[in-house]
Amino acid sequence: MTTSIMPKTTELSQSGMALIVLTFILGMAATAFLLHALNANTMKMARDKKTAAALVEAKAALIGRAVSDDNRPGSLPCPDGNGDGSADLFAGVNCPAYVGRFPWKTLAMTKLADGSGEPLWYALASNYRDHATAQPINGTAIGDLRVDGSGDIVAILFSPGAPSQTQSGRPSNNVSDYLEGENADGDTNFSRQTGNGQNDRLLTISRQELMATLSQRMLREIRGDTTQGMRKYYSNATVYPYADFDGDGNADAGQFAGRPSHQAGLDSLYFNSATFNLLQNNDWFSRINYSIASDRRTAWLELNGKTLAVAP
Repeated sequence: MTTSIMPKTTELSQSGMALIVLTFILGMAATAFLLHALNANTMKMARDKKTAAALVEAKAALIGRAVSDDNRPGSLPCPDGNGDGSADLFAGVNCPAYVGRFPWKTLAMTKLADGSGEPLWYALASNYRDHATAQPINGTAIGDLRVDGSGDIVAILFSPGAPSQTQSGRPSNNVSDYLEGENADGDTNFSRQTGNGQNDRLLTISRQELMATLSQRMLREIRGDTTQGMRKYYSNATVYPYADFDGDGNADAGQFAGRPSHQAGLDSLYFNSATFNLLQNNDWFSRINYSIASDRRTAWLELNGKTLAVAP
């Protein structure tokens, strides 16, 4: 009597096929999961890249505007309170608010948005506002904003990101519909901390960063050219003036180091009126170190660690 083994072979074959199919399905699922994770990661990286680029561009625009200001170099515009892209006008001597949207239109830019498509926000230190009653901006004014305990910040840029679970009011002009926690409570303290519903991204402008660029402009203003400044003085006198040693603004004979002299009798010869007023009104003369060689044919200016040679 012969016994057939075909059913066992078939069963084994079917089991093997089922295992292959199961392995294939698991492999496809794993591949799909991996592709989804990679896709999500790629999208997140693209959003983060767009956010970082927008923040950096806004920061450069603010510093450029501050340094090029004709009356109060170093000052910054008020935030935009209603979303029209323009800096708010002063309410008396103050900005209506010191946290609002980034005023892209005032800065002659295109509208900037983060990786979630949200316009940037902006906080300003009140003592850096562009108003005549604010204290002079000459390197001594400490920025009154703080981030996670660190201070001396003159401005902060924010990417608000996607709405958190508690932010259901967008679009609006309410800070709390875009920023969270420490960034939305109306004081001068802010935070980079994320989690617990906070997803704000921050980029700061410190006083040191602003002054590093502003100092170079002030030195160039005092150096001047053949139409104004020390170079004009030299072109008329063939020497540079003595230094103001005692701080009264007058050149002190025989003094080769001190401050730039700017006595009233010299300003028409030395500086044009616009430059003289800019330097005098913002108290720059007393902040700048000035020295000359013994033959008075070479001079140097120094401010906040920046040195500029004043050649004939």
